[in-house]
Amino acid sequence: MDGFMLWLLAFVATEHDISAYSRLFNELQSTPFVAVLKRDSDRIGDADLQRIEFMNDVPVFDSIDISEGPSVLEVLVALARKLDDLIGYDTSSPNRWFWYMISSMGLENFEDSGFDKELVDKILQRFLRREYCADGRGGCCYYPCGKDMREIDIWYQWMYYLNSLDEFKEDIV
Repeated sequence: MDGFMLWLLAFVATEHDISAYSRLFNELQSTPFVAVLKRDSDRIGDADLQRIEFMNDVPVFDSIDISEGPSVLEVLVALARKLDDLIGYDTSSPNRWFWYMISSMGLENFEDSGFDKELVDKILQRFLRREYCADGRGGCCYYPCGKDMREIDIWYQWMYYLNSLDEFKEDIV
């Protein structure tokens, strides 16, 4: 793992997670994020800002090819951080939201000992093409609210979900 990837993972994973899920993290980092819905391009913007933050914060950094779009890992970490910034509660953390996304996508059982690259790639392509279930299962935000989550941009999927949680009711816009 390069310095940028370790910097990203420091926001959402423990040392144990990094060790146990290194193959999954590498796959997430090597898979380019594709915005199918126009508003999902905002997630690319968040990931780009995160790259700039890294380059400003880390005096000696690995080169990041900014001509390439961000990876799925970059987008998920940026989204988890943005959600945490929005909420700002003790019960919120980038780690919490990141692992919720990993679970919603169906990737939580792919530790290195049970890693299946072909299946992980299939899951990631289903997510990127928005071919997951209408309730969001298989996407990064499972929330059975009666809406087709495949037709709602990622940010608003999260707003529907967070507004359903008692701990955040009326505080999330």
